[in-house]
Amino acid sequence: CDTQNMAEELECVVLRVAKRPGNMPECVILSFPVSAAFAYYRDTISEEVGFPVTSFEYEDEERDRIMVSCDADLKNMFRFYAWMQEQSSSLGPLLVYPSSRPVSRRRNILGLTINADAAPMDTGDRATASPREAPHAAAAAAAASNGHHSGGGGGGGGGGG
Repeated sequence: CDTQNMAEELECVVLRVAKRPGNMPECVILSFPVSAAFAYYRDTISEEVGFPVTSFEYEDEERDRIMVSCDADLKNMFRFYAWMQEQSSSLGPLLVYPSSRPVSRRRNILGLTINADAAPMDTGDRATASPREAPHAAAAAAAASNGHHSGGGGGGGGGGG
């Protein structure tokens, strides 16, 4: 499915804006043109909720909160909304949670990207060891390949005293 094209075909997006936090928040339904910039969304939501909004969040399919604080984030939200519409014909408005917290402008300063279509990498046995256990697991594997026992307990060898 080409969510880029689907998102471009959207003319408007309907948002259910939570006016305050909670399990069953009081909400207002707003319809926005997809062509509008993030600043328009931010300012309109601010008027409706009665406090200065700096960003808002929505929940993805795994119920992770995704922050929207710029035009690029907004476009990603449109792609998600279009994809969700394709998945369910009974999709209602997207629930968003406004925030007045300061937004860091130093996001992704290294320009990292995620290739979601990439095949999983073969990490060998290292994937089963936690970061804390990894050095010990590597030492044990090296000792085992050399025919040595890496256990620490008191078996065989010298000593008693």
